[in-house]
Amino acid sequence: MKVDPGLVRFRAPWGTSVVVVTALGVAVMLCAAAAVVSWAPPGVSQAVVLLLFLAGAWAWAYSPTGYRIGNGELVVERPAGELRFPLTNLRDVQVDARLGMALRVFGNGGLFGGWGWFWSRRVGLFQAAVRRSRPLVMIRMARRTLVVAPDRPEEFVRELETWRR
Repeated sequence: MKVDPGLVRFRAPWGTSVVVVTALGVAVMLCAAAAVVSWAPPGVSQAVVLLLFLAGAWAWAYSPTGYRIGNGELVVERPAGELRFPLTNLRDVQVDARLGMALRVFGNGGLFGGWGWFWSRRVGLFQAAVRRSRPLVMIRMARRTLVVAPDRPEEFVRELETWRR
């Protein structure tokens, strides 16, 4: 049985592209809401404003805020709740992973970060929980591949390596 090396927390820092996309996205949503309120009937404008608010809240709620390693699992911290990945099936960890062009299958690709399921020729189907595009850490487990972008990626990989079989 492995001994827990201790709980270690890593932040999910914002990358420049995510800051720009988020700022522009929020500005566009606010302008769209203002435009709709100014010309649409009250019921329609309220529905559109509600939908815009829910879309922004959804993107924010599922974006990663940090990562924890310990107690035999990797935890992705998010406002909407944590994602837990047991490290018993950890196969490989690679820092500064090159994904190639990735297609979003389901999730969010810019507003408050990138999260959800993606596919690329180089990696295949993978799950991502990032707030920046570099450096990325690719974690291969028995039945899934996860891509994250922690601060201190080399230390993150060293911590994960202690759990690899």
